[in-house]
Amino acid sequence: MNQRISEPADGCPTGCTHCSLPADTVEGAAGQDQLQGWAMAGVSAGAFLIPLALAISGAVLAPLAWEHSVSQLLGGIAGLILGMTGSAVLITCIRGGGHRQK
Repeated sequence: MNQRISEPADGCPTGCTHCSLPADTVEGAAGQDQLQGWAMAGVSAGAFLIPLALAISGAVLAPLAWEHSVSQLLGGIAGLILGMTGSAVLITCIRGGGHRQK
């Protein structure tokens, strides 16, 4: 692995010496809006568990509403898609919509 060692960029919040990127490129790398600790663990768990729970729920509930040979598969896929969309929206809301105030 090739690593270029250089001086930190002016105003670089991280202060590392492994790149020569401008400060605005790495802005927020050590900023206050980053999730850390238990908040990061909770968001990560939610991003995995919400789609999983909805996929299982869809697979279990779909055959009750629609008796067909592929209803369990379609319910699981629909639950997974709904869960992935829901967790993406939730994470975006938690992180502040992706907009940083300067």
